[in-house]
Amino acid sequence: MKNQKLSRRDFLRLSAGTAAGALLIACAPPTASVVQVTPAAAPVGPVQLRLQRFFGDCTDEYKDITELEQGRGECGIFQVMTNKWNAEHPDMMIETLLVDWPGYDRLNAQFAADDPPEIVIMHGHYIPNYGSRDLLVPLDSIFETEGIDVNDFINAARDYVTYEGKILGLPWDVHGDLWHLNIGVWKEAGLVDSEGKPQIPKNTAEFIAAADKVKAIGKTFLDLQQDGLNGTVWPWLGFVYQQGGSPFSADLQQATVDTPEGLAALEFMYSWSTNGYITPRIGYSDAEERFLRGQNAGWITGTWAVDFYSQQTELDAEPKEYMVVNFPQLFGKPGAWSGSHCWVMPTRTKPDQAKIEAIGKFFKYLNDNNSNWARTGHLPVRKSVIDSAEYRALPHRAEYADFAESAVAWPRVPFASALESIMDEEIQKVWIGDKTPKEALTEAQKRIDDFIKHAI
Repeated sequence: MKNQKLSRRDFLRLSAGTAAGALLIACAPPTASVVQVTPAAAPVGPVQLRLQRFFGDCTDEYKDITELEQGRGECGIFQVMTNKWNAEHPDMMIETLLVDWPGYDRLNAQFAADDPPEIVIMHGHYIPNYGSRDLLVPLDSIFETEGIDVNDFINAARDYVTYEGKILGLPWDVHGDLWHLNIGVWKEAGLVDSEGKPQIPKNTAEFIAAADKVKAIGKTFLDLQQDGLNGTVWPWLGFVYQQGGSPFSADLQQATVDTPEGLAALEFMYSWSTNGYITPRIGYSDAEERFLRGQNAGWITGTWAVDFYSQQTELDAEPKEYMVVNFPQLFGKPGAWSGSHCWVMPTRTKPDQAKIEAIGKFFKYLNDNNSNWARTGHLPVRKSVIDSAEYRALPHRAEYADFAESAVAWPRVPFASALESIMDEEIQKVWIGDKTPKEALTEAQKRIDDFIKHAI
């Protein structure tokens, strides 16, 4: 596939009226040389590294806490890790820059000004987009210098940070959709066996029968975010994969979203709304609130929520009986959307050797503490962590231990992030009744084809 940098005129034309434009780089700085770590003189003063991330703001809640085990949830766990690093490395301080998820509009503007942060959190399927434009520093030599063993990375994690043979990021996790259950509601609806375990539907007919039973007791079977990825393209991808389909052609040159598999998946999802199995037209916070109030039998969201819901149970709050299982496996084969959080080093026209060395040491610190991040619920990226007794003992991990077997990774193509954005927009129109599933898929196919034709 031919990769071309976009002119500002092309960028503005392609981005007009679509969120997909936010996935392009408006103004790329000159290509940076491959970074090599070489001995450098001690800096005159302490090095300060700007780290840009989402995960929320919990600075005040975790102020001065440095014991890693005291952090809870994505925000708390990473904030404490940052606190600990700063306490132990006054000569290499991390300054946290918070951005709203997913943060790429801000990053693109920073690139345009040739002032990106030194460290940035990035979703793995965005790496080909930025890597194809030479905006990310290859980390191979830095990993070698710091003793970060790339052979310890699980295959999916290593694939996410690799583009055209170069490692462009430090993998941090593999994550994806799970089905979070309130077992109390399942019991109330008569959907448990003699041992009190939920009878998980194994096909669409069983799913509908179970949903009808929950509906009969005045509650929704499941809820999901209908104004964003968590309830649009991500579950749709899972059901497409389960039918043996893919949103990408076999040669990875084109998108294939307007297909029989795509239509069957979207029509099935939309039937949840027309049959009253979900609460219509709600966002993430409302869907989660209904789960935490015991108003549904469960909801679909990611691995990132496991630690938080476990904490709710510990506090004797809803859900009092919490369980989490793999994304609903209802068609012919295992399949679920998956993604990855990665740490990247943006290129700069004037690299600072002292900062590069400090970043390498910070990445080593993060890699050494990947097991701590795994407490969120995400799958760790290191084989040695997955095989450890410490990880296996974490709450609820046995309930989705085979998650990786159904998780399907994004292919390494620059237009993956644009496909995700366009499909999100079109499926949202289905949820609010503006388009039929077929109309949405037909329009999405046209838009993605146009994007690839002009941008790739």
